[in-house]
Amino acid sequence: MSLQQFCQNEAAQYESHSADNQHNFFYKYDELFAITRRYDPMVILEIGTHLGASTRCYHDYFVNSKILTIERNQDLIDMFTNKHEFPRIEFFWLEWFSASSPHARDVPKFDTSTFPYQKFDIVIDDCVSLPKDFNNPIDQVNIQTQTFNRFYDKLNPGGMIIIDCIQHDSYVDIIKNAFVGDKSKIKFYDLRHMIDYYDNTMLVYTND
Repeated sequence: MSLQQFCQNEAAQYESHSADNQHNFFYKYDELFAITRRYDPMVILEIGTHLGASTRCYHDYFVNSKILTIERNQDLIDMFTNKHEFPRIEFFWLEWFSASSPHARDVPKFDTSTFPYQKFDIVIDDCVSLPKDFNNPIDQVNIQTQTFNRFYDKLNPGGMIIIDCIQHDSYVDIIKNAFVGDKSKIKFYDLRHMIDYYDNTMLVYTND
């Protein structure tokens, strides 16, 4: 079963925006890696937990993988219910808002220099408001431009970095031009011919 089918067949549990009436990113994930690597022991890093629908889906679909998820809003991390049912998910907080939840201190602040994982198989940037500098979250200039730079040298062979929801077509070249590595390894996928929604697009870097 494909990731797209898995998510949609369990729609009540996995209401992911990556497979809804505006986006079909999981369709492209299936082509790129999901079906062939479903049972591989991967380390998947998700940037942008939000309500956790995609996070839960990754956990249940990639049955042998560790899922690391970063969220800037501690309250959303706290809203992720029944964490004990998802033993292969680890939560990390990118400091952004003041903590208002009594449980927020139980989730570590995200710091690239002390992050316990330094190698990844899949990195998914699903957070369009991600600051360009993890360690200076006030700086939101050139949103998404630093995702490739942060992680391209931390990928295992065959690993991928995926940036979803490109907010404007002009950002594609901005993101590519900001990349310090081999730009020929970045591909742009425009899925708007399938679902016509303004940010149904993605950039993918492959460590091949």
